[in-house]
Amino acid sequence: MATILLIDDDPDMFALFNKVLTVTGHRVEWARNGIEGVEVLAELKPDLAIIDLNLPFLDGFGVLKSMRNDPHTKDTPAIVLSVHDEGSNRDEAYQHGASAFVAKPIDVAKFLSLVKNSFNPAA
Repeated sequence: MATILLIDDDPDMFALFNKVLTVTGHRVEWARNGIEGVEVLAELKPDLAIIDLNLPFLDGFGVLKSMRNDPHTKDTPAIVLSVHDEGSNRDEAYQHGASAFVAKPIDVAKFLSLVKNSFNPAA
């Protein structure tokens, strides 16, 4: 069972991710803004972070930068979410160390495959 941190200010997104990820055996924790996300990342050291780009107080890019600068989370896989699927957002997310980029609304089956591959990239 993996511990997954969702950093997203939308309670409906948490409800969705919590449902689909706990059914597959994962533990899901939630941070509601970028600053809280950075704090919980440092404390929890999750197996995977799922980060929305549009966050209050510190955006998803800032969270990614902080993750990659922390020796305890620098190698933690990070899936980035955004309602804006422009190439520039996608490119910048990868430049800051995202493992994957997912446009909202998500395709649950594809998303679960990404989560699985985040833990076993060779699969």
